[in-house]
Amino acid sequence: DISLDAAHGVAVWCLASPERGAVDYHVDYCELHRRETNEIVIPLYASTVHVADLEDGSHINDERRIEGGAFLVNSRGLNHYAECGYKGRLCANAFEGKNWHRVPYRRGRCTIHDGEWPHAAEETTRLPAGKRRVILGLNVFGANVAEVNLRAPEHSDAFNKTVKLYQAAGNTGGGLTVEKLAKNKPLARLFVGLARARQDSESTDVFETGERVRARWRTGVRFHPATVSKVREDGCLDLVYDDGFKWDGAPAGVARKMGG
Repeated sequence: DISLDAAHGVAVWCLASPERGAVDYHVDYCELHRRETNEIVIPLYASTVHVADLEDGSHINDERRIEGGAFLVNSRGLNHYAECGYKGRLCANAFEGKNWHRVPYRRGRCTIHDGEWPHAAEETTRLPAGKRRVILGLNVFGANVAEVNLRAPEHSDAFNKTVKLYQAAGNTGGGLTVEKLAKNKPLARLFVGLARARQDSESTDVFETGERVRARWRTGVRFHPATVSKVREDGCLDLVYDDGFKWDGAPAGVARKMGG
């Protein structure tokens, strides 16, 4: 059964892979949240849509025929992942045994499965000249990772820049010092952003419907006057800004009490 009651939003990504491309065995998770907290949060549900005008099958003409590239998913979920590990490094062959499901590539085909199910994509052994195997991916996440996904959506420019900064922080040599931060302005901005995110996550403010607040807009840093039009069961807010813009399901951490 599929229930979206706990869903906050959808992270969307796209993968265009060439011939001989494949996707290793893995589970999806919120990458930036893991880097900031060392906590792995998997999506509630995961979905893929086959986009390119290609289809697997001997009856398909050469201009549209793809060979390989099928989607593979294991319905044993995290129990299977615990045995096989990241990219299958804990076992001899992650693709042996039962509970594997294979979905051949075909334009317009959609898959949806529990976010706990590990999955992969077979190697694409044939593509028509100039074509790529294109997948649109959708991960449904809850409110527990809403702030980070709004601040830096998966695979967006903001996400890629932030990941690079984290990688740079891990290669400073001898640890971080105030002097090193003073010389590395992008890294300093990252730490300011992290401090702001922690402040948001630890906010104890409680809001009521109809209350006037100051709130940031999406990934911005400035606060703007707004009104709480609804307080949701998960604590998120529906906000109406004075300039007419609306943000439904905003993390409560983006809002502040008037005068606070």
